[in-house]
Amino acid sequence: MYSESRHISVLCNGHLYTLEVISADGTLLEQAGIAAKLDEIVAAANAKSSAGVAVLTAEDRDVWVRVRCRVALWNPFACELGTMS
Repeated sequence: MYSESRHISVLCNGHLYTLEVISADGTLLEQAGIAAKLDEIVAAANAKSSAGVAVLTAEDRDVWVRVRCRVALWNPFACELGTMS
């Protein structure tokens, strides 16, 4: 279905991250490499002092849509919104 995809989305502490697991030449990242990248994501998420944008998805759909439109204008969360879409 998504034959062009080379990444997975990782949700950690309410923050969304994209982790490339297949290189441009089609090589799959080894298990140790994936584990190391996941450790980096956990460390980065733990270092953030604010809740991630994903926490808003638990809100009522109509409220979430309005908030999402506002947040889309706020650059720090723009990449997370794209991952969630």
